[in-house]
Amino acid sequence: MTAYDHLHPTTVPLLNLSKAERTTRARTKVWIPYASVREPYVAMRLLLEAPKQQRPENVLIEAPTNNGKSTLLERFEADHPPLPRPEHETALIPVLKIDMPEHPTLSIVYQTILDRLSCPYAPSASRRELRRAVVTILEKVGTRVLLVDELHNLAQAGPNERDGVLAFFRALGNEPTLRISLVFAGTPGARQTTQHDAQLLNRFEVFQLRPWRDGDAYRELLASFEALMPLREPSYLGDDDAIARDILRRGEGAIGEFFKIVSRAAVLAIETGEERITLKTLERIRYQPPSQRKVSVDLPGLP
Repeated sequence: MTAYDHLHPTTVPLLNLSKAERTTRARTKVWIPYASVREPYVAMRLLLEAPKQQRPENVLIEAPTNNGKSTLLERFEADHPPLPRPEHETALIPVLKIDMPEHPTLSIVYQTILDRLSCPYAPSASRRELRRAVVTILEKVGTRVLLVDELHNLAQAGPNERDGVLAFFRALGNEPTLRISLVFAGTPGARQTTQHDAQLLNRFEVFQLRPWRDGDAYRELLASFEALMPLREPSYLGDDDAIARDILRRGEGAIGEFFKIVSRAAVLAIETGEERITLKTLERIRYQPPSQRKVSVDLPGLP
């Protein structure tokens, strides 16, 4: 055994940093390829590697808020960055991620894609002109997979706008010069949005990132978090039942909340010189569970 067996080898050198630098590292999110995200990640990679074909396959990912879907999409895009092409006027952009606007219309979706690709357009451009610009730029940059996060926002659109947006996404797969595969991600129920376009729905393989429960996978996740926190002493997050259950209860089953709790506890442990996370550390951090952040507002005159 070595002095820092509880840490990942890449974390050990961080112990030589100042307290301020270590707290910054403790607050920095790090990708952890835990079991439940490996399968959708592989499915997304297969979309990218597949040859262009009619009716390309798609992926839909459903997950509660703060449970890893956006991080998964961001990681996939980061793993497949733009590639320089000196012989072309544009780089190759095989993977492109956008967020569904809060109040989407077909024109706004077009503009979102063009903005993401830094492609200029006239403010007065018609929908037909915007669509032509989107198809042209996606063909130029060679996009193979379009990641669309926050799909549930599409439910805020009127029926005509919603159907128009879905028909456009379907057309990206049908367009012979594109044959783009789609990855949709949203909160539970996002799948219902695609049900308004039966031709599009049956092209999706669905993955669900469910709330976490206590078990081997959860304990391994906590151990992974601990291995990335620059603390000199072991905390045994995955082995200590009281600590593991406290984090699970307060984080209400969401991986993003688990990280927030562990990160804040690690920062406190660094600042106090304790160098490990204990139940007392967890009790002292400033943290409010998601269910307590919801505010109920009573409006005058309403029952």
